[in-house]
Formats: sequence, structure tokens, C-alpha cells
Amino acid sequence: MALHSGRDLSFRIFLKTLLLSGGLAFAIWAAYVGELVLADFQQQAHQLSGVSSLPQDIQLNYGLSVVSAFDTPEGRLSATEYVDKGSAIFWQAWLNHIVDFYAPPYFSGIYWTPDATLYVPLANEPGAVLSGDLSILISQQIPATHGVIRSFAVMVVLLPFFITFAMYRQRSKLSRQARALASLAAKQAGLSSQFRLNNDTATVIETAVKKLSSKLELQNEAVNAAHLADKLTGLANRQQFQLALEKAIQQADEGKQKLALLFIDLDGFKQVNDTFGHSVGDGLLVEVASRLNAATRSSDTISLTAGETPAFQRTLARLGGDEFTVILSNIQVLEEAEQVSARIIELLEQEFRFGEHRVNISASIGIAVYPQDGQSPENLLQMADVAMYKAKSDGKGTFRVYLPEMGREVRRQHYLSNEIRRAVNDSEFSLEFQPIIEIASNQIAYFEALLRWHHPHEGQISPGEFIPIAEETRQILPLGDYVLYEAMQQMEQWNRAGLRKARVSVNVSSVQLKQLALREWVEQALQKTKLPPSCLMIEITESYLMEATGDIIAQIDALRQMGVKVAIDDFGTGYSSLSSLASLPIDVLKIDRSFVNKASSGKKYRRILASIVALAKELDLTIVAEGVETAEELELLKSMKCQYIQGFLISRPQTSKRLNHTLFNKRLSQVANSGTGVWSEKEGML
Repeated sequence: MALHSGRDLSFRIFLKTLLLSGGLAFAIWAAYVGELVLADFQQQAHQLSGVSSLPQDIQLNYGLSVVSAFDTPEGRLSATEYVDKGSAIFWQAWLNHIVDFYAPPYFSGIYWTPDATLYVPLANEPGAVLSGDLSILISQQIPATHGVIRSFAVMVVLLPFFITFAMYRQRSKLSRQARALASLAAKQAGLSSQFRLNNDTATVIETAVKKLSSKLELQNEAVNAAHLADKLTGLANRQQFQLALEKAIQQADEGKQKLALLFIDLDGFKQVNDTFGHSVGDGLLVEVASRLNAATRSSDTISLTAGETPAFQRTLARLGGDEFTVILSNIQVLEEAEQVSARIIELLEQEFRFGEHRVNISASIGIAVYPQDGQSPENLLQMADVAMYKAKSDGKGTFRVYLPEMGREVRRQHYLSNEIRRAVNDSEFSLEFQPIIEIASNQIAYFEALLRWHHPHEGQISPGEFIPIAEETRQILPLGDYVLYEAMQQMEQWNRAGLRKARVSVNVSSVQLKQLALREWVEQALQKTKLPPSCLMIEITESYLMEATGDIIAQIDALRQMGVKVAIDDFGTGYSSLSSLASLPIDVLKIDRSFVNKASSGKKYRRILASIVALAKELDLTIVAEGVETAEELELLKSMKCQYIQGFLISRPQTSKRLNHTLFNKRLSQVANSGTGVWSEKEGML
């Protein structure tokens, strides 16, 4: 048997193939991933009564429905239901044209159907082959009325039309099923005898075919379920999730009920992949799915009142990556969804173990409720996604319920992300510098470079608003390049102007640390400005430094080996223990302003601040107190032997132009501790 592409065959060639010299050709066509595939073989027609020989070998290797040639009084195609109604109409018109054009005595009709059971009621069929999971009914040489012998051939193939090429390749199990279902063999040696069917035999065949159809239907369901399941976790995949959400919304409308959609994103999953590899990452996703299943069982998760448990139904899905969803149908009150979310967060914060590896993550969850938060599946998912990002921006490891103002925030973020790209090209960003003062000498130790954005229509936009968006959109990479090079060039200018030992501190984001070859990036800036490594300090936030992978820690340590100082910024806002500081490659500890501000008014925070300063000294770390605003705070820090301070008490961030005026023209005397907002330039600095 030969296989040909239908697109390579002209209509005339097909007709020649269909009607072979001296016999009858079976033409079998199927839609196969957008292609038409033709399989043809010849069955000799004998002008004899009785049963002729079956083909020696019939082999089809594709899932398809079959076109069969046989005798009908009308001489027309009779099409049954098919998955594609347009295809059925096409086949009917095209094949009938063939019948009209070529109508030899032994060939008077073509019949096409994916349903073999339609053939069974026909009596007096001369031959049949039933083989395991497959069924072929072949009729040949039916004696016609009035003594006229006409060839009559029917071939019916029971094949599931839904098996697609993608599914065929996707799983080896489905591949084996597809090959088994699509492989047909009717061999002379395998037949013990040929017999003519009577009505009783036809009934037996009908029963067998019905049983086989039921079996294929079950296989249908199994293949369909496999196609709609996430291959890693076994949860519903995105396609099944969409179907389930549509159905849940329809049921909610019919029963006038509410449903909640939970959008779950894992915090720290990428770090797990980067640190331990994808095998541990995949194992983590599987275990997360298991814990989600446990957390959402209504029988042991929620009890709104004593002895009462909710009757909600749940559907779990993995959309891809580390994103999961939970559909809670038939909820009575919002608190049900909130309690499920809290339970999920609680379970996912418990430690995961994979061999010798211990993994800790958290989850951010957004909740949207139908119908008030969204009228369509797409809109409801979008609102849950918006709420999830709000949970992340509020510190991660928590859940947030969608509120209308969140939608405004998302639109604002989208607007700013586009504006940042434009502003980078239009050079709207600039730097301001805030001095870090050594308390003992009142000399400037560093200038911290701070990024500013003056929008042409909105004016100054807060870094707290645009920097997180720049990080999310990776625009922080070109912005980071600008900050480093601009700051280094300013130090080089001040050095040439006579400000000896001018040094700058630059903030580096987690995105930069992940994407850049850190040492090479810094070396290029140093070479371009011809400055020594000692003129530069890199600041990294505590929250990211505690999660940094081994490779990133090694890069940071390489900077220290060059002579670049490394500071841990905003210390006290993350989750690091004081003992963990000893293992980090840092030189400077910058205490967050919240500790400084609270220490002057509360004994508890004063003791915490004193403990941090004392431990940092034991670890030989330089201490910088951020956010110093009052003389009282300064005196307290002096009493604790804190070495450096930074804040509005000393100076607000200023442009380089204004600093030039202060540094080189004013020549003010020491007033750093007077609260006037300026500092002294000692002889050693100018």
C-alpha cells in the first residue's frame, strides 16, 4: 500500500488511482494535521458468486476515518455526523462528483463514515474480521437481484478521529495507543476460514461491534483526560482550566451562586531552580500540587461555625511554570476563599525536603470573585492576577482580594512601563547624590548615587514607584548601566577638581545580579573612568542577598577581592539572622531607617539597634545608620559607637551641580551636628 500527500496529486491522477485496471480500488482519505493523506490498494473483483480472497496485507498507520466504495441504489455519498461539518459537506460534493464522472457497472456509490455500527444491520455480508481492539468489516461480491453479479465492497475502520499528531508525539503511551488503534491487518494466513454471514451471524457481529465501540469510548475518555492534564503534576492544564472555569461560571449563573478564583504564584521558585537544578524544581512543583490538594479539601480546611463545613467544589490547575489556580465553586461567603488561601500559604511555607536539599518558599495569592470582579473567564483570571501582584508588592507570602483600585494600579504600572522605555531613550533620568559622613571626623566617606526621573508631564516620579516596574520589565538593566557610568564619571570629575578620595555607592538590583557578569561589568566602568576599585561601593538589599545563589555570592566576593566594597542595604527589613552575617561577603552593614527612627523613642528598638551595632563590630563590619533626621538620633548613635551616618540631618540628596557649589565655593565650618542640614569640608577632603 502506498501513502501519498493529497496536495501532490491532481484530480486526474486521483481518478486514475481510484479505478485501477481490472479491479476495484479503495480510496482512503483523512485529515492529518492540515494535510490530506491518500492510502490506496487494489482488491481484484471476481465475477463469481461467493467470497473472494481477502487482501494479503492491509496496513494503515494513522488515526483516521475511512472512505469506502460500495453499491447503493442512489449512487451517492451518505455522510454521517463528523467532528467537522464543513469537511463532511466537502467530501459529499467531491466524492459524488467522482461517482457521476466514473460509474462502471461494478461501482455505483461511495460511502464515508467514522461510525462502523451503521453497517451492522445490513444482512448477507459475506465476510468479517474481528481482531482484538480493532474491527474490520469487509463485504465483497454480493450477488445482486435478477442474476446480475456486481462487485460490492465495504471497509469500515473503527478509529478515534480525535488522535492528533501533537498527541501522537507528546506521550509514548498515547503513541502506542494510536499505533495500535490505527494498524489494520487482514492476512490470508490469519483467517481459519471464510464464511457467508446470515442474519444470526450479523447479530453476533453487531454485539461485538457495540462492545468494541464502548471500549473505544472509554479509551476516548482516557486519551482526552491525558490530553487535558499537566504532565508534571497531574493537575488540570491551562486548557482544562479554561473549560472548567467556563463551566463553573455557567453553573454559578444557573444556581445564582458565587465562585472564587485563586491565582497562586510561588515566591522564590526561580532561586530553587538556579540553586539546586531543574530536577529539584520539578520535584518541588509536584509536591506543591500535593499540598494544594490537601489545603483545598473542604472537609478538613474550613469550618465557618461549629459543626458546619462548606459545600464548595474545587478545581486545581497548573497554568505553567510556578503558576497555579484554584476554582472554588458554590462558595457562600468570601471568608471561605480567604481561609483556603491562608491554609495554602501555611502549608507551602513548611519546609520541603529533597534528599539532602532543604527548600523553603512562600506563595502570593490573588482572589477574584464571580460575578462582581469579572463577568468572563478571561476577565476573572486577569483580576485574580492583579490581586496576586498586589500580594507580591505588599511583601509576598500573603493573599489579597481584588479591589477596583487595583485595576487602576495595573493600568498605571502598564503606563509607566511604556514611559520608562521612552524615558531611557530620551535621557530623562538623572542622578542625585547624598553624602555618607564619618561621625568621628565629619568627613565625607561616600556619596550614594540615587536615580531620579523628571517626567515631562508629571514632574518628579518617586523611585519607589518606577524602580520596581523597571525591575519587572528588565529596564533596570540599561538604567543600571547609566547609574554606574554616570556616578563613576562624576567621581572622576570631582577627583580632577581636587576632591581627593571621592567615592561613590551604587545600588545594584537582583535583576542586575542575575543577568550581568558582575565583575566584568564593574571592571569596564573602572577602566573607562580610570578610577581605582576602592572608589566604588556596591549596595545590595538584605532580602535579596539572603536568597542569592552560590554563583552570585561568588561574583560578589570576586568584587571584594578586586577592592570594591560591598554593603548590605536596608538591614533589618529582611529575614536574615544576625549569625548569618558572618557567612556573607560584605564589608558594610547599613541599618534601615526604621530601626534608627524607633530607637530614640522605645527601649526595645534601642536595645535591638545596640545589639546590631555590637555584633557588626565583632564581625569587623563597617556600620552606616540610614535615615538620621534629628540631633537626638545622632547623639544616640554616637553613644553606641556607630561609625557612619546618612540622612536629612546631614543633607538631602542633591544634584552634582548644587553639590559643586557647596563643595567648592561655600567652605563652611563644621555644622554637621547642629541640625542645619549641611556638613563640613575638612582640609583633608578639599
